[in-house]
Amino acid sequence: MYSNFKEQAIEYVKQAVQEDNAGNYAKAFPLYMNALEYFKTHLKYEKNPKIKEAITQKFTEYLRRAEEIRAVLDDGGPGPAHNGDAAVATRPKTKPKDGGDGGGGDGEDPEQAKLRAGLNSAIIREKPNVKWNDVAGLESAKQALQEAVILPVKFPQFFTGKRQPWRAFLLYGPPGTGKSYLAKAVATEADSTFFSSISSSDLVSKWMGESEKLVSSLFQMARESAPSIIFIDEIDSLCGQRGEGNESEASRRIKTELLVQMQGVGHNDQKVLVLAATNTPYALDQAIRRRFDKRIYIPLPDLKARQHMFKVHLGDTPHSLTESDFESLARKTEGFSGSDISVCVKDVLFEPVRKTQDAMFFFKTSNGMWMPCGPKQSGAVQISMQELAAKGLAEQILPPPISKTDFDKVLARQRPTVSKSDLEVQERFTKEFGEEELLSKKLRIGWLEGGVGHNDQKVLVLAATNTPYALDQAIRRRFDKRIYIPLPDLKARQHMFKVHLGDTPHSLTESDFESLARKTEGFSGSDISVCVKDVLFEPVRKTQDAMFFFKTSNGMWMPCGPKQSGAVQISMQELAAKGLAEQILPPPISKTDFDKVLARQRPTVSKSDLEVQERFTKEFGEEG
Repeated sequence: MYSNFKEQAIEYVKQAVQEDNAGNYAKAFPLYMNALEYFKTHLKYEKNPKIKEAITQKFTEYLRRAEEIRAVLDDGGPGPAHNGDAAVATRPKTKPKDGGDGGGGDGEDPEQAKLRAGLNSAIIREKPNVKWNDVAGLESAKQALQEAVILPVKFPQFFTGKRQPWRAFLLYGPPGTGKSYLAKAVATEADSTFFSSISSSDLVSKWMGESEKLVSSLFQMARESAPSIIFIDEIDSLCGQRGEGNESEASRRIKTELLVQMQGVGHNDQKVLVLAATNTPYALDQAIRRRFDKRIYIPLPDLKARQHMFKVHLGDTPHSLTESDFESLARKTEGFSGSDISVCVKDVLFEPVRKTQDAMFFFKTSNGMWMPCGPKQSGAVQISMQELAAKGLAEQILPPPISKTDFDKVLARQRPTVSKSDLEVQERFTKEFGEEELLSKKLRIGWLEGGVGHNDQKVLVLAATNTPYALDQAIRRRFDKRIYIPLPDLKARQHMFKVHLGDTPHSLTESDFESLARKTEGFSGSDISVCVKDVLFEPVRKTQDAMFFFKTSNGMWMPCGPKQSGAVQISMQELAAKGLAEQILPPPISKTDFDKVLARQRPTVSKSDLEVQERFTKEFGEEG
């Protein structure tokens, strides 16, 4: 059946070339695109590597010509570009115009300007006005985010040597638990000039090659406007597992660009924070997952958080609920998400309105307003809301205050939206990974051919991938050496802990480092880096929580216990209020700091991932 695709592609090519030679570019372009689509489908089924390679070379040739035609049409060539039924469109780079300053006063690439303009709608100029206190519970998540966005500004002396603020957070958990709301709180509390809230629709373009340029432009804009925050909501829709059967070439390129930008190679990203949220953490590609230093589980709210949520959502709406009523509601809503509670309160807010609509008796309050009541109420008048309105008293009708029975009535018909199986998935991911590569397979094969018409003796090509089986066999063959880079062994892990600690003050001995290396069997180099990064913040957390400080010989204030010689009962905030913020120093790192962090951290590489890598090594590679 697949031979029909090739024949159809050839037929379209013939028509395209005919129109191209006649100068009918508007007609030629969609014909070329249709041909490319059929060639691409044929390549999926073609088994013969030589035929596959020949078709790929033709594909590249026609793609290049289509890009040239598209550029002509974009520059106002003959006739508009009608895409017809083409399933794919290609957008070329804008050609430089003669005359130098003929269009852009600042010399900016017009295409770049257009990409940036498209992203402007995702940039939030005004702060969302959501405070930390508006977010119920989630104390550990808030603490981690404060370490990244608040402390570096207020206490810069904390962030010296190897201790640097976190740069990438993944917030995951069931839907409706406040992940996006938490991101808004970060935007409000942070001293950032740039906050971009991005979804997949902002970064996906119908033009081939434009989506990855949008990703690159977004990060470039963030760097130029630093300190800045990029929030990617529902990141799983952009960064699913590579190598899946339904994955498109464009999707792979977006992921690769995001990986490159988050890695920060060649960029100073110290003042760019990446936040991302997902309800389906297992759907994320493993390389994307690794890019997030902190993977924080946002669980369902606990009892106290639910109690607080009911109060927040009720706000200043008149009600007759007591503190024990709020506690009772919190107990009844075990398993409810923050979103479920919000919907519940929203429904409850209409119960008094429904009572007012159905009421047959009203009484007049001391301030002249009419409120529904029972027939035995003192001053009750038998009249309906519609009759009061007909007498011109519509603006003087008030619904009664919300009562506990209103909540009971709504809760009797409402159910939580998060199932037990959803929670089990989230908790399993937390245990495995949480707290609590793209070389074009088909389009650019000739580029790596090496030596055909070129003298490449002094050109070295290095490539890296986490998914070696996803590589096209012709691409794989071009690499003379395929070297497996395994997880670090005991000695390597021991050395990594020392390197990542650097010259940060600590009290660890050689045997402590060896003990840490033994405890981290199965950890990657990145996992150890994240572990040490977290440990570097433990002294900062001790300093924040300390109630006693002592003055060192060089005039700095350091946290201590109450029995320490020279201990003064005072908090970090009180010292800062006295103008001593710059004289506060966290204590040295201890072995217990590592033990505390390792108790909650898990390796990011699963056994199944390792089995795939080892199987590929046996078939095609060699040990590193």
